Amino acid sequence: MQRVYCLFANTGDGAYAIDADQRVVFWNAAAEKLLGYSTEEATGKRCWELLRGRTLRGKLFCHRDCELFQALRRGESPPHFDLIFRHKDGSSLPLNISSIPFSPDEDTPGFGAVVSLVRQLRPYALTILPQLDIRLLGPVMVTRADGSQVEGALWRRVKVRALLAYLALHLGQPVGREQLLELLWPGHDSYEAALSNLNTTVYNLRRSLEPDLQRGADSRYLIYEGGNYYLEGSAGISLDIPLFEDSIRQARQEKDPAKAIQQYEYATRLYRGDYLADLTETQVWSSACHHRYQELYLSSLEAIADLSREADPVKAKDAYFAVLAAQKWRESAYRSLIELLWQQGNRAAALSHCVRLCQALEEELQAAPSSATRAVCDKVRSQS
Repeated sequence: MQRVYCLFANTGDGAYAIDADQRVVFWNAAAEKLLGYSTEEATGKRCWELLRGRTLRGKLFCHRDCELFQALRRGESPPHFDLIFRHKDGSSLPLNISSIPFSPDEDTPGFGAVVSLVRQLRPYALTILPQLDIRLLGPVMVTRADGSQVEGALWRRVKVRALLAYLALHLGQPVGREQLLELLWPGHDSYEAALSNLNTTVYNLRRSLEPDLQRGADSRYLIYEGGNYYLEGSAGISLDIPLFEDSIRQARQEKDPAKAIQQYEYATRLYRGDYLADLTETQVWSSACHHRYQELYLSSLEAIADLSREADPVKAKDAYFAVLAAQKWRESAYRSLIELLWQQGNRAAALSHCVRLCQALEEELQAAPSSATRAVCDKVRSQS
């Protein structure tokens, strides 16, 4: 078989081989690059445990007796499949898979291994629609593919939403049961009672996400495996935080101001409110994350304003006001707004905002304006 594998070692497509026991016995460099697993990490693993493939509609495809191996045992040519595999980082990867069976040798019937070639499908957006849209910026919100929102008595329980939020923040990554116990029931006196509470919370979350679910083991989203829970990243789950951060990153790299504004505006629309706004009393919430995402949001609004000042001063003023509505002591936004009003000849409004800023700094921070702010306000006051 090694001679066969050599044929696929340097192909541009990802290629891997599975033996009759469904274990990975070959993994080429392109597969390493595409799926993130090194040859050492992949070899010897059962394919269905490693790849966790699902159909584009989210149905589990990879398992111990998958459709591919059923076809091989019947002596049929394996069909092509469009599937979603899980990348090592937990993200979803839409791929086309074509497979070629090989016999152990010329005199032995059946197959000794099957080589699968994998090629990424493009564009991703046309390949799969999110089956769950999870929003963590603002109160936790989940929307299903049919547009219905997850709600109900079970969903309103804080522990249920906290569990969902934590697993979403670690999308596709196994989280140990003990870790969840300490997170949701810190300092619990009884391990058995805490474990029972966790099992109930898992059940309630599964029922909230999938009301028609018959058995927990059949869940498409919340998986339990080897003492760990995880949200299946290849099940078509969309999460707002990486989209938010990626859009801002693209905007900062964009040379065209109009395109940069579009990226920033998309990011600000994703920000429905403060991070995990309904879970601030839980250990899932983090002050550092709260301030980080709030700062990204406010700096994006300021960037929209700064980029719009020449072409659309009305939009610029609206963006500055939006910043100050969220953080009324933000000196950088006040300075830019004061300068814009002054440049437009509206000295009275500029002076009024100088006074408001000084009041906000005193009331909220017990602080005086910075030297940069004093310089701007002095310039406005000195104009006759």
